[in-house]
Amino acid sequence: MVLCVHAFKTLYARQTAPFASAPSCLFRQERGAPMSFPVNHKNVPSEVSGRAGIRQILMPPLLFVLLYDLLQTACLLMYRHMKASGPAALSSFLKEKPGLCMAVMAVSSMAAALLPLLGTGRRRLAAFRDPACGKRAGRGSLPVWTGLFFCAAFLCIFSNAQIQAMNIVSDSVYTMQPIYRELPFPVILLLFSVFSPFAEEFVFRGIFYTGLRSRFPVPLSVLCSAALFGIYHMEAVQGTYAFFMGILFALAMELTGDLRAPWLLHCISNGLPLILSCLGVWEAFLQRSFRITAFVCFMLSAGVLAAFTARKKVSGGQEL
Repeated sequence: MVLCVHAFKTLYARQTAPFASAPSCLFRQERGAPMSFPVNHKNVPSEVSGRAGIRQILMPPLLFVLLYDLLQTACLLMYRHMKASGPAALSSFLKEKPGLCMAVMAVSSMAAALLPLLGTGRRRLAAFRDPACGKRAGRGSLPVWTGLFFCAAFLCIFSNAQIQAMNIVSDSVYTMQPIYRELPFPVILLLFSVFSPFAEEFVFRGIFYTGLRSRFPVPLSVLCSAALFGIYHMEAVQGTYAFFMGILFALAMELTGDLRAPWLLHCISNGLPLILSCLGVWEAFLQRSFRITAFVCFMLSAGVLAAFTARKKVSGGQEL
């Protein structure tokens, strides 16, 4: 497994070597440029242009998914082998604690899949935040962070409640993945609402979205990153939900220039249904009046956020 990770890391380092010499402004718009325009391609070195550049943009998320699936499959096969023919004490423990074993395998596989991408992620995030390429009007702004927070919370409540009310899928990780029921609630919350969102945001917004922004305008970059994020979930309903949430996460990254913003929103969207279910108040949100209220609040929050950022852009003379 270690050799497999090292081989993929070496291969990926050869493919992405040209990014190491890219200028600091590569992943940001130039100062005062309209939000819908891409960066000045005169600053893009020839090594990251054309098909090679597209391949280098797409390779990190694909490598992450491939490594994650391979490692998780290997761990699962090892788990089944040890449970069937391992030492008696170990086999008994694996049979009694399947949820804990699955959680450990998921965390370790995701962490190992991130290792080859850490260097690329650091470089792209540093370039995306480079002050020499212009400062976003929303950076460090409390109204922007507050607006994003309420947008994520209300959209999450409305979407999950609407999905469950239509009897499409269930609302919580307890029923979607029964094997995790045995785990304490704080462990479930930490796994699905902190660690998993960080790994996904690091890959899909910290690496993939910033790579898209080096070549494409904001709308296309947002939609492409959200589409791949939805496909990554490999399920129609969850993929649709992830697509719309991915749009919000990418906009948060664009408005703040900070990976912590989409990570926080992702933590909210994953953790809020779990917390409400644990508190026993989720059923109240299934009522039609609550769903309508959540949708109206989401639209109001999005409108206020859009108005504030537009006003900030006009008054400050800076890009968003």
